[in-house]
Amino acid sequence: MVNMEKIHGYYRYSCPNCIGEDDDLRLSYKAPCKKCLPADKFFELKDKIVKKPYIYIIKNYLDNVVEPKHLRKIYRFEHELLKFEEFFSKATGGYKFWSAQRTWARRILKRKSFSIIAPTGMGKTTFALITALYLYKKNSKSTTNRTNRKKIYLAFPTTPLLLQAYKKIIQLAERSGLNLCSEDNNTDCVKIITIHGKTSKKKREELMKAIEIGDFDILLTTNMFMHKHYQLLMNKKYELIVMDDVDAILRSGKAIRILFYILGLRDEEIDAALEYLRLRQRLALKLSDEERKELERKLNELEKIITKTRNKINTIVIVSSATGKPRGIYPRLFRVLLGFEAGSRAEAIRNIIDTYTYPKPDTETKIIELVKKLGDGGLIFVPLDKGIEYAEKIAQLLRENNIAAEAFHAKKAVNLLEKFTNGEIDVLVGVATYYGVMVRGIDLPERVKYAIFTGIPRHKFSSKLENPSPTDVLRILSIIRDALEGDEKRNIEVLIGRLSIRLRRLSQGALMKLKEDFQKKLAGEPVEEYPLLTLLLNALELARKLLSRKDVLENLK
Repeated sequence: MVNMEKIHGYYRYSCPNCIGEDDDLRLSYKAPCKKCLPADKFFELKDKIVKKPYIYIIKNYLDNVVEPKHLRKIYRFEHELLKFEEFFSKATGGYKFWSAQRTWARRILKRKSFSIIAPTGMGKTTFALITALYLYKKNSKSTTNRTNRKKIYLAFPTTPLLLQAYKKIIQLAERSGLNLCSEDNNTDCVKIITIHGKTSKKKREELMKAIEIGDFDILLTTNMFMHKHYQLLMNKKYELIVMDDVDAILRSGKAIRILFYILGLRDEEIDAALEYLRLRQRLALKLSDEERKELERKLNELEKIITKTRNKINTIVIVSSATGKPRGIYPRLFRVLLGFEAGSRAEAIRNIIDTYTYPKPDTETKIIELVKKLGDGGLIFVPLDKGIEYAEKIAQLLRENNIAAEAFHAKKAVNLLEKFTNGEIDVLVGVATYYGVMVRGIDLPERVKYAIFTGIPRHKFSSKLENPSPTDVLRILSIIRDALEGDEKRNIEVLIGRLSIRLRRLSQGALMKLKEDFQKKLAGEPVEEYPLLTLLLNALELARKLLSRKDVLENLK
């Protein structure tokens, strides 16, 4: 067994104080090197600091080093982190950062932009709202003139999520002790405004004027507002911009471009970064020495432009997503201009139990039984092909059994969410569609306890495949694969792999163009073929041929 109280190696540039050489024994105690912290002091302190908070450890070393250098900076940073956590705790009624939130907080204090890829309910939105309030408090004394003060902007994908976030940030501000602006008091206070499609005409005009002149501290809108009125958001200094649930933005090159406009970039600067990304891709090709030298020369020139552009951006940008699956070249601008990937692996996994049951004697009876057993705070999803009418039927059935239930969809009033949050409604019933308000419009982890799917969420298509989209073809092949064996199955797997890789690399615009060409070709219209379109047509022909076989249909059953 290795004796951890002996020195086994030395590491250059690892001393937390002088950035010089340090040994592994001292590093295991987070201690400076022997030049900075004499041996007698180290051995006196090492047992004293075991299992103590990091800030306590740093303070003890700082008080005993020969000459405080980098340790002083580390201590100041940890002290600021502690203040941030105290503010978070006050705003949330006593909660501390959990591990991922502490990592996010460190990035904020280092003024680093980053992405948060985590499932719903992990505290992304709460963290963003409290960060907005903390940065306002930290910077509010910089100037008494609000219009000259740095702004904070948060964008949300839907109006229900926006309204929930606005209500929550007001509550958090009040708990944290911040003075909220009102009609009677508009000075020495935090002015938080929100605007959405349900805002009255008179109020909307007032808010639009406030946004135009910069008479706000924190602004919350939908992504759609940002898309339509980005000119109002430009030419302002932002301390923080948060794109909450950014999946829709990652699929749109125009939306990403608008975000960079708001950050103060011009078209030529964005285009230079895009050209840099395209040329970098060409480096992987087989090139002559002359072509490679010319390419490297152009890349060096573009790198200089990008460095200047990056230095212009003095705003912290957070993009959060539940999936983190960007496609196309535009999402890669985040890496080049802001220093982070817009999509990656999720930060954490929630403690969720996935289970299923066979409904007896029927689905409706089983739903009533499950809801009565699980209690309030439930979401019930009906299959897409059964639609809103079936959701209304289930809600009515639950009400007849003394369960406060309502169908929730785009045609219903947003205040249903308010009633669900307050406990006036026990259960919401909606349609299991990817962009439905029940799927994308609810951020209430403290209220939602369970979800019931009345049947498997499904995507229906005709086995004749009269008018499929490119993604439908890929889905169909994936289904057929499980009904095949041997070489047939292996060949289909190769085809699925080729198609999925190429479709995943397409931007939203390129995918729409492919879909349009594909539909024209199926309709018999003249279209110039290209490799991906030919591959897609061959895949469809194969899928139709396989679905016409009785043995394949029997296996699929």
